[in-house]
Amino acid sequence: MKKLTLFITAIFISVSFVNFSYAQETETTNGGIHVGAGLMFGTEVEQPGLRIDGTYQINEDIRVTADLGLYLPDKQTFNFFGSSTTITSNFLEFNVNGNYFYYKDTEKGLMAYALAGLNIARVSVDGGGNNASDSEVGINIGTGGEYALDFAKLFAEIKYDIGGFEQLNIGVGLRFAIGE
Repeated sequence: MKKLTLFITAIFISVSFVNFSYAQETETTNGGIHVGAGLMFGTEVEQPGLRIDGTYQINEDIRVTADLGLYLPDKQTFNFFGSSTTITSNFLEFNVNGNYFYYKDTEKGLMAYALAGLNIARVSVDGGGNNASDSEVGINIGTGGEYALDFAKLFAEIKYDIGGFEQLNIGVGLRFAIGE
């Protein structure tokens, strides 16, 4: 799993460096680099979570997004014949997605995009003196939108993880431009 994560990170960094000079030439029209934070909800986890992300504009219509999501821990207490056991489950995910802008209205500051990419998710369960964890790799497909505010971009995204934990993820948040 560590090798796969390292491989994905290397690909992301390579794509960023290869396209860095092109992005510098078109930074004012494409948006450059943005970082953001927001909230999310996963249908399989059934918990809200926090998300941080970053976007890198490759050209006018395509960008790369990486995000890390951490869901709130789920604690459940079970009573068995007079004794109780608390079980805590933690879930996190890392996503690398490509975004293709299929709608842009620069006057209104509204954009919509399709997304596809890779999802790496990990769940761990602790309780009763036992620990277990599992990791899955899946493919994301989905769509999202952004609305330009005076100080940031408001975003909303919906994506489905195919082949991993197979969950629908809904997220909202703000992205801020850096380096413009």
